[in-house]
Amino acid sequence: MLLAAHYAEYAGWMIQECGDDAGALAMTELAAALAKQAGDVSFVSYTLLRRADVALYNDDGAAVVALAEEASAGSSSLRVQALATQRAAQGWALLGRAPQCRSALAWAADATAAADAEAVQTGMDSALGPGGGGQLMDVVRGWCYLDLGVPEQAVESLQTGLGRAPRSARRAQALYGIRLALAHAVTGDLRRSCEAGTVALDEASRVDSASVRHQLHTLATVVRRWPAVADIRDFRIRIDHELRPSPVNS
Repeated sequence: MLLAAHYAEYAGWMIQECGDDAGALAMTELAAALAKQAGDVSFVSYTLLRRADVALYNDDGAAVVALAEEASAGSSSLRVQALATQRAAQGWALLGRAPQCRSALAWAADATAAADAEAVQTGMDSALGPGGGGQLMDVVRGWCYLDLGVPEQAVESLQTGLGRAPRSARRAQALYGIRLALAHAVTGDLRRSCEAGTVALDEASRVDSASVRHQLHTLATVVRRWPAVADIRDFRIRIDHELRPSPVNS
C-alpha cells in the first residue's frame, strides 16, 4: 500500500510538470489516501506539501502558507518539518510578508540541518521530497529574497544553491538558473541575466517542465522592459521560442 502511495505521489508530480494541475492534485489525493491506509502519517502530511507546490506555481501565497503549516503540525518527521518551513517561507514571500518569511527561513535552516544530521546518523535519507538537503536552503532563500524585493541577496543565494546542485539535475539547473537570470535582470545587470538565462535555457530545452515555463513567463515579462537593447532582444526571442507549445506527436 505504501509503495503504491509513493508511485501515486510521483505520478502526481509528473502530471503537474505536464501542466495538468487538476490531474496532479487528484493523484496526490490518491497518494494521501493510500498512505493513510498504510498508516504512514508523515507521508500523508507530505502530500499537503505537494499541494502547496501546485499553489506556489499558481502564485497563491495564502494557500502555500496554510498547507505548509498544516503539514508541519501533522508530522513529527524532521524531513517533513524542514520541507514545510521552507515552503511556508516561500508562501510568506509571495504575500510580501518579510518578517514572517525571514522567521520561517530561520526555522527552515535549523530544521533542514537537523534533518540532514539525522540522515547521516541513521545512514538513511528520507524518501520524501526532493534531494539536496542544505543546498536546497540556498535556493529557497534566494527564491524568497527575489519575491521580497531584495534581488541582490537573491543573486548571492541562488548562485550558491545553483553551484551546489548536481549538473545531472537538468530540471533543477533550468529552474534555478532562470530564477537567477530573473534576479540579475531585476537588479539591472542585463549581461549577467543573459549569461545565466542562456545556460538555463539550454537545460530547459532538454526538459519539458511546467514549473520551468512558469518562471520563463515571468522572466519574459521582465526582460521586455528593455526592448531597445540588442542582447536582451535576442534573449527574449530565445525565451519566446522555448515557450512555444511543443508539437504533438501523431
